[in-house]
Amino acid sequence: MSGSQWAVFVGAVGALLLTLLYRDVAFRETFRYSIQGVALVPIFYFAVKFSNNQLFQKLNTPWAVTLGTYSYSIYLIHYVIIRLIAKNVPSIAAKSFILFPAALMISIAYAAAIDRFVDPHFRQLRRKYGPGVVAKAAAFQRL
Repeated sequence: MSGSQWAVFVGAVGALLLTLLYRDVAFRETFRYSIQGVALVPIFYFAVKFSNNQLFQKLNTPWAVTLGTYSYSIYLIHYVIIRLIAKNVPSIAAKSFILFPAALMISIAYAAAIDRFVDPHFRQLRRKYGPGVVAKAAAFQRL
């Protein structure tokens, strides 16, 4: 990576860290997620473009790829799991050092179940009705 690319990368990581450290509620509910999204774009870009770089090689390990596959399901379910634990087992919810790993493990198990039992159906539909079908339909309409 060139010097300017490193500067962009370090700036993106810095912006991401600042959004995690700044605890203002109004900021968290307004700009935080937008800044995080913008900061993640160059990080993901460099991780793909420079996948052989030692900094990003661990992202290509099988466990990291699997976790990346699960990440959206984890994102969708983690808060629900945290709230369920807080409601049903308040003694665990009061101890974040127990709550975090418990919610993480349950979220990963949920995401693995989604990947195993739900996603295959939609992958099959995507293959069946994917971009090739749309291109063929457009070509047929031109006739």
